[in-house]
Formats: sequence, structure tokens, C-alpha cells
Amino acid sequence: MRLHCDPDRSRAATAPYNFIRLPRKVFWVTEGIATAHGPLKPWEHHDEFLPGTHSGWIDLEITALTPLFIRGPVARRAHGWDAREARLRGEPFLDSSGRPVIPGSSLRGMIRTLVEILGFARVQPVTRQKPFFRTVDVSRLGRAYRQRMVQGATKPQGGYLERRGSDWCIAPCQVARVERTLLEKMGVTFSDRNYKPSWKFQHRKVWVKVERNVVETLSFNQRREPGWSEGTLVLTGNSPRKKHEFVFYGQPGEPVAIPETLWERFHDDDQITQWQQQAFPRNEPKGAHRPAAGALREGEPVFFLCRPDEVDPEANPHGLVFFGRAQMFRLPYDCSPYDLLPEEHKAAGLDLAEAMFGRVAGQKTDGPTLKGRVVFADAVAIGDHREWLDPVLVPNILSSPKPTCFPHYLVQDSSAPDQLRTYLREDGAEVRGHKLYWHRSLPAGQVAAADQQALLKDLSSNCPQNTQHCLMRPVKKDVRFRGRIRFSNLTDLELGALLAAVRLPPECAHKIGMAKPLGFGSIRVTPTLTLIDRSRRYEAWNDEGAKSADPQSFIERFAEAMLAHARKAGEPMVPEKRGLESIERLSDLYLMLNWQSRPAWEKTATMPLQEFRERKVLPSPLMVATEKPRCPQPPPSLPTPAREPPSSMRSPPPVQPQKQVSQLQKGKTIKGQLQRDAQGQWVSVFPSETTSAIITNAKDIPSETEDGARAEFFVVESAKKQELARIRFVKILKC
Repeated sequence: MRLHCDPDRSRAATAPYNFIRLPRKVFWVTEGIATAHGPLKPWEHHDEFLPGTHSGWIDLEITALTPLFIRGPVARRAHGWDAREARLRGEPFLDSSGRPVIPGSSLRGMIRTLVEILGFARVQPVTRQKPFFRTVDVSRLGRAYRQRMVQGATKPQGGYLERRGSDWCIAPCQVARVERTLLEKMGVTFSDRNYKPSWKFQHRKVWVKVERNVVETLSFNQRREPGWSEGTLVLTGNSPRKKHEFVFYGQPGEPVAIPETLWERFHDDDQITQWQQQAFPRNEPKGAHRPAAGALREGEPVFFLCRPDEVDPEANPHGLVFFGRAQMFRLPYDCSPYDLLPEEHKAAGLDLAEAMFGRVAGQKTDGPTLKGRVVFADAVAIGDHREWLDPVLVPNILSSPKPTCFPHYLVQDSSAPDQLRTYLREDGAEVRGHKLYWHRSLPAGQVAAADQQALLKDLSSNCPQNTQHCLMRPVKKDVRFRGRIRFSNLTDLELGALLAAVRLPPECAHKIGMAKPLGFGSIRVTPTLTLIDRSRRYEAWNDEGAKSADPQSFIERFAEAMLAHARKAGEPMVPEKRGLESIERLSDLYLMLNWQSRPAWEKTATMPLQEFRERKVLPSPLMVATEKPRCPQPPPSLPTPAREPPSSMRSPPPVQPQKQVSQLQKGKTIKGQLQRDAQGQWVSVFPSETTSAIITNAKDIPSETEDGARAEFFVVESAKKQELARIRFVKILKC
């Protein structure tokens, strides 16, 4: 597994969330859990009381340390169900008497996540959908996008959507460019960068004269003279220095089948952008059937890309890569987050969390269905509060974090913008791990959106105009709740895992509900353990067999097992800490759960858009909480005079015995010279080295680079017995 290296401060991102690194080895329980009665598989024995296991309950006293919001369910109204969008239903989860409730399902999800992390379980579910990208700048990612869009003779084509039964296809046609200056003379206007094409002109029927794929003359009136062709005007939005739009024309060709997976992927939430929803509303064009804002309709013009290497005779006979509304549409990456999991986390087997909480076959997991042995009841507010809730508010826009932000979501061993690992297959990236939110205390004015009264009035109306904000009425801070967890047939290890997730260290707190980036949802949980003595219960009429128990002994047994597993797996340790916190990844967990020493709010703030464009790298929880970098980026080596290259350099010189410690050590940044050999290939030369190194990304060296240019490199692999070191070109250095 790769180690994430913290960036220097100038390249460090901030976010209200962070990641707990995945375990190197999963703690499997497929063959049973060791007990004093031998290995047990209690998940196979729901119909009996197993010796060596425990049943009982854990009473929970919960205190809201911050406002808390969990949206209530859809309610029945006088004339049917509440039809409002979820974002417009600001009511929290309440019982029939109006008391706030934390649903058992929310508590279950919160505790299961912690059991997965503490119990060295697989991270799941992990999407198998490939994220999208569209990068047209001069970066490495931009070059990769252009290479995928135009490979040899393949390039985006145009066509019309057709429906044939339950299947969809694209009927190819000819595409011509039309200059915006010509359209402006016809009354088409192009305003600001975010303008939406007017449906007075979008997809309008036109007649054109085309010369070399360029519209020379255009008319909105029917023309029957020779040389005129009927077509459809396609307006694709604004971009800097954009000078043309498109006309689709000509007779349709052989239809290109759209695989169902690609059709569904186009309509996923992460693909349909806000711009598309606004530019393609349900009621446009008039008389057409569009199932939802931003969705596609029959007859709509689209661009598409096919490649021979994507052909699958059954699933994708035409090799369709993807399609979109713009010529440079968004492409799916090579890999999905699931593809970037370590193989250990894809293996078949049963981990501790699945054994305790159960699983459903075929639903985001492998293996047979298993019934869980842990049940969570709703936690209901207690006390005599006259007012449980804060006033209704419109918070600042809460946009969910997107896995496409690879500087945050993927392990990065360099913070150089052009050396970041992405979802491209050749990058060999890995996912960061389990995502959690920091505890936050935002200053006044950071939670509620500006122009609060106007937004409240609009969002509470029957036809709100605002499409981005939401309503919420949070539960007040300091409200207390009471709930219960019931369990049956848990081994010492499993009960210890459950208690370790419920009873956190005194300085820590849990996080639950919505609006976590705004600081909502921090809660303190105080558990009380009760075990049932089955023998006592069934030997007497009036004895239920319940007895109080100390959670600490079970937590300690669980900690011993996890420490032994961590050492055997070679997990990095923190020698100065004790117990579970001495395991580095769990030390990060407790840093993120720490309520008393939570980071200053600005250290966990959502970055402005400009900083996202700079592709800053999200540091480890340790660096955020303590400013101590883990696996810091090595400082650049001091500049030294360049060594004169050999007069005839036909190939990199062979590896020779080192008389001094090589500077070409994995993970280091080093400066050197670029020289071309007799075959015109780039070779690296370093003043302090007797050998060269293999440049893994020589294609990324700018074409205008001259022989002898000084450059910065990142060492990917140190030299081995019969192999040269492997380095990545980072940038050209100014003299």
C-alpha cells in the first residue's frame, strides 16, 4: 500500500472531512472467532444460545454538543403525501408527540462505521462507477483527456437520440461549425460565462450551406434551392475564447447502440450538472417529453465517441465510450474508486463488521446474506423542554464532496500539481480510506446563508425560484436523548468492538446527521452495559437474569486482539501512545473524534473554488490537528553545478558500485540535467551520481526543452541490483 505524504503548507488543502487510512490486512473471521469454547460462528446459530457468547443491551444517554439535524420522513397531508422536494422539508425527525428522535438507522450507521475502522474491516460500500473528467488545460490530465478524445482517426461525432423499444441508440449525422458572429447577426445572443442558450434558438430547425464542414450561410426559413441542407442548431454553452457553435445535418447513418449502463450513467446525479438542469428543463422544448430536468429526450442531438478497443460484441457492439451535449463532453476515467482498492479489500470473506451487523447478498458486497445480531432502537428526546428546536434557517449551500477531487480522495505521494495521482490507470492510485467529518465550532454568521429572510420566504412558497439552498430546523444544543442497543450471541471480541465504538475516550465525541460541514451533529454518548444470564432467567419465574457489567474488560480484550493483528500486518505504530491509539491509523481516528481539542474552524473549512483549481493536497489528520507532517515531502536538494555530459551518450551508463550514499532514494525530490542520447531520447544526468535513471514520464517533458536544461525530478523507485532508479519528471527549472 502507498503512504500518503503530507504537502508543505503552500500546497495544503483544507476540508471539513478527512480520511482514516485503510488497514494493510483485513481482520477476517470467515473461519470463526476464537473463544474459550473453541472457534465459533455465531452468525450461523440464530436459533440457539451459544456458550461463550453474550446477549443483553446497552442503554445510551446522548447529549447534543451542537445543533443536530436529521431530516424527517415524508408525511401524509390532508390530500395525500407531502410532494415537496426533500430539501424543502425542513422538519426534523419527530415522534407523534413532537419530541425529537435520532432514528435507530442513523445510530446503526454511525456505530457500524466505527466498528469497521476499529475492527480492521473492509471499507464498503465503494462505488464501481467511474468518475468523470473534462480537463482542457496544459496539465498532464489535460493531455490525457485530449489523447482520449482524439486517438488516431477517432474523434467525437454527432447524432440524434432514437428509442427502439426499451433500447436507446444514436443515429449519426454530419456536423458543421457555425461562427458565433454569423449567429449574432441572426439575433442569437451570448452573454456571460454561465449563460443558458435560449430555447428560441436551441435545437431550432435551420437551413444551411456548408463548405468544408463550416456553415457559410444560415437561414431560419425553409430553403429548397440546390446547395441548402436542413439541420438542427446546437448551442453548447460558453467558454473562454469560444468562437463557434454547431449545426447537425444530413441523412442519419447506421445507429450506434447505447449500452444500458452508459445510459444510466449519463443520468446519475454526479453527471447531470446544475447547468444542464437549468439549460434543459422539463418543459423545453415545447411539446417534447423530458422525464426530468437535465435528462435526455428522444430526438435530442448529442456528441458521442466510439473506439475500437471498447467494442464488446454483446454489451457494446459499436465501442461507444460515452456521449454528451458538448463536443468536448466529460469522459469517464479509466478506473472507479472500487478499482483502486487494495486487493485485500476486494477479497471474498467475512469481516468483523459484517459478522455483527449482517449483510445482503448482491447489494454492494460479496457472499451470502447474513442476519445481524445487533439491533438499534430510536433514541427519543427526554426532559421537559418547552422548545426543542431552533428556528428554521437556510444554511450556506451544502454541496456533497465528490470523489472526482483526486487530490483529496486518493493517496498522494507528491504534492506537485502535475504529479498527482488520478483515476487514470497508468497512475496506479489508491483510495485514501474511510471518510469522516471533523468536529467544528463555527463562528456566528458562518452557518446561515446571506439574505436569510428573502430565502426563507422563497423556499417556503409553493413555487420556489431558488434551486440550490435548503430548509432545516435543527434540534437545539444540549437536548438529551435516550436509546438502546440490543445484541445477542456476541463473542467477547464482538462485544468489545461494539463497546469500543460506543464508549469513546472522554475527550472524544460522535458525529451524526446532516450539515456536518457546518458543525452540526456532534453528540456525547454515555453507555450502560447490561448482560442477560440465560441460566438465571430460565431457572426462575421472577428473575429476568439481567445484570450490570463493566464494558472496560471487553474493550481491553478487543484492543489486545487488534494490536496483535496490527503488529502481524506490519501496521505503522505510534510508540508514545497506548492501547488502540498506538496504532497509527486509529490514532488518526481519535484525532478526528477529539471534541475537546478540535482544530480551529479555519483549518477544516471548505476551500474557495480557486484553491480547488490549484489542486491542493488534503493533509493527513495528524497534520491538520497538530501541524506535524507525516511522511513529509522532502525538501528540494541544493542547486549544484551541472556535470558535463559524456561526448557520446548512446544509452544510460550501466549501474556501477556506489562509493557514497545515492541521492536517488525513493520519495526524494532531486535536481539534475536533461540530455538527449544518440537516439533522441531524454536522459537524466545528476552531478552527485555515477549513474543515470529511467524517466517514467519522458513524454511529459515540454517539446521546446533544450539539451542541458535543469529540471526537478521525483524518485519513484530507488536503484536495485540490476535496475536503474525510476524517476518522474516534475518541472523545468529556471536558470
